Amino acid sequence: MYDLEPAVVDFEKVCGCKITVHDLAGVFAHRDRKPMLGEVRASHRQSYTECAAEERDYCVKHCMFDFNRRVNESGRPCYLKRCRRRLLEVAIPLYRQQNQVATLFAGLWKHPSGAEAERIRRLCNVLPVFGEGLLRRAEFLRRHPESGFRYRDEIAGFVEAHFNRPVSVADLARKLSLSVSRTCHLTRTLFGKSFSALLVAERLEHARIYLASSDYRVGEIGLLCGFGSAEHFCRMFTRHCKMPPGEYRKTHRPTI
Repeated sequence: MYDLEPAVVDFEKVCGCKITVHDLAGVFAHRDRKPMLGEVRASHRQSYTECAAEERDYCVKHCMFDFNRRVNESGRPCYLKRCRRRLLEVAIPLYRQQNQVATLFAGLWKHPSGAEAERIRRLCNVLPVFGEGLLRRAEFLRRHPESGFRYRDEIAGFVEAHFNRPVSVADLARKLSLSVSRTCHLTRTLFGKSFSALLVAERLEHARIYLASSDYRVGEIGLLCGFGSAEHFCRMFTRHCKMPPGEYRKTHRPTI
């Protein structure tokens, strides 16, 4: 589920915008109806506080019916649109067999100028290419659902089984019979983070359990969870959990 969400999140970060998707034909969902994108993306009113303050009926009419009518009349690949709150978006229709199946919106801007206006101009060139690539990837996942899900389960299972061992992405690549670069890309696409970040998250999850429920010393817990030293464990735990292991233990140990 949400197979395409990491790619959209990365696009937003690179391009400095937020993406909303109107899926008119269910193209961004698997055959079992599990979504490939986060549900919040389906609505401007969920994505933007400015839109949530607007009347719902106006939003639906403006962003759905009026825009789709404009697309059908002009047939252009990319549009700039403003609502009555003067909020600007770049919008593109996506087609299959000459039918509009989805719309991607990128925004929002109120009074863009200078570098921001130039970014919007460039986005008008980039967004149609990204949208078409996203749709092609969705079509592939619908035809081959086992590809993403199989690798997702294998990667998650590998991390769960080897979190307390000195493993690397090369070990995972051998397990999957893939190249290291392909494994890195696949892991980031499916989970939204690198293999090392997945491994650290799994190790810290087990460390939290040990801290809250066992009498092991902090250094022993670090070694049990696969960290090379007590110092490295304490440093990583503090960075990700926002408190040292000892403090976490004090606040999470059950009182008798």
